[in-house]
Amino acid sequence: MPRFERHPWLFLGVVVVCLVVALDLAVGLGYRLIRGQTWHDHLTQKFFGEQEWRVADPVCHHGLAPLVDGISQFGNSRFRIVTNSLGMKDTTPRTVPLTFHGHRIVFIGDSFTEGVGISYPDSYVGRLDHWLRPQGFDVLNAGVGSFSPTLYFQKIRHLLNTVGLRFQEVVVMLDLSDALDEELKYRLDEVNNRVLYNLDDHRGRRDRIQTGKTWRVRWIWDNLFFLEYFRYVLEARQVGLHFSFEEKPSVHDGRRNQSGSSWTFDGAPFGPPGLEKMGAFMDRLLALLNQNNIRLTVGIYPWPDQIFRGERDSFYVRYWKNWCQQRNVELLDLFPVFIQERSEAETLAFVDQHFLKGDVHWNRAGHKLTADFIQSRLEKRLGEHVTGKLGTR
Repeated sequence: MPRFERHPWLFLGVVVVCLVVALDLAVGLGYRLIRGQTWHDHLTQKFFGEQEWRVADPVCHHGLAPLVDGISQFGNSRFRIVTNSLGMKDTTPRTVPLTFHGHRIVFIGDSFTEGVGISYPDSYVGRLDHWLRPQGFDVLNAGVGSFSPTLYFQKIRHLLNTVGLRFQEVVVMLDLSDALDEELKYRLDEVNNRVLYNLDDHRGRRDRIQTGKTWRVRWIWDNLFFLEYFRYVLEARQVGLHFSFEEKPSVHDGRRNQSGSSWTFDGAPFGPPGLEKMGAFMDRLLALLNQNNIRLTVGIYPWPDQIFRGERDSFYVRYWKNWCQQRNVELLDLFPVFIQERSEAETLAFVDQHFLKGDVHWNRAGHKLTADFIQSRLEKRLGEHVTGKLGTR
């Protein structure tokens, strides 16, 4: 007796599965052919809700569209997105004057400084802006997700030399993932004066780093439709930050690994050379600012990986302490602010309280903690020129 006659339901099930996979593959490839992008790329744009205001930039590779005022989404977080005439997050879609008769501070960094998933008034830059602006200061947020020192230097140079913006101080908030970006992603084309992305494919489409992803996962991402949708929905659900402190000592994030931060302790090969490239472009930025009589302040802060490990004095921290000391640059070291003596349960609770659920970025409480620390340092330096508090928003 034929096998399919002995097990008709099994045979039928196999046929149905094959047909469903074939249909899914046909729909996924059809979508990719018609729309010019994979279903995964579409889902990324849909879930993160940023495709309309994240734009390509001929000088800095990417940036934010100017004069935006709308609602965006990051994971399950919905927030208001407002940018000014320079394509920087702001309170209102205002036109920024190139000159300012007072002390103007430009903050620059990556997604932490941009404030992903957070409305500008709730971000640390927005809170400092709320405190300083009534006292005659102007605050600008030049931070953009996935920026790193190559782009910090390029952006500031562009603002100074091409845009003609005038300011008295730059605060660079260095991120741990900047080392990965410097070593693997970006390079500066000195001839055409623009930043190039090393992983752009032949069509110029920005591709993702496939670190730790198997060919099976990449095949699903690029070719399937319904299966990819269900996979993405399951992984994008904002579940708890941690399953177990011992078993999973990093933030649970269904879409991204923690290579951006774990290189300080896992020996990832891109770490040391990436850190050296960070330092090289920060040297170039410092020289540019010195030429224009502009003050530089540098900030560093931990990711949850470092908080879990109590890593307050890694070679990364020591590198920037030495860099700032040798160049007489003020350092805003937030590692001791976020990393203190706590029990296991207290550490988990602290991360839950200060980071977006299921993500490595700060929530409102994390931004407030950062803003309070920076405010305390500014008060000491600016003295009688600033008064008042940030408040409890």
